[in-house]
Amino acid sequence: MKSYAEIYAQTEKRFSLIPAEMVFIDDRLENIEAVRVRGWQGIVHASHNETVGALRALGVETA
Repeated sequence: MKSYAEIYAQTEKRFSLIPAEMVFIDDRLENIEAVRVRGWQGIVHASHNETVGALRALGVETA
């Protein structure tokens, strides 16, 4: 099984992603830590309102 770090690296390459422009949301801290090491923004999902607030703090428009 591939590690999450390897999957994130392959995703970046396959879709020509710029890590600093990526936002990853997950409820598991270890997954967030893995993307942050790669330079992605990571949000630990605890509740809808907290996640929306974190997205807005990053400048992401929400409905």
